Amino acid sequence: MKFTHPTYPEGRMRRTLRVFDDAGRAVRALYAAIHLMEDLDTRHLPDPERARDGILDF
Repeated sequence: MKFTHPTYPEGRMRRTLRVFDDAGRAVRALYAAIHLMEDLDTRHLPDPERARDGILDF
């Protein structure tokens, strides 16, 4: 998922999730939206200097 946020207004942020475990079984991300919201609300984000090609992965 890519999105914009006031923390990094000059680019986009991207959150990636694992959809398979090490054995190849599907993994459900039940609380992915809540974890993302908590990271954004608490500003627990990487330094924007780590962005590559305008995208900050976390």
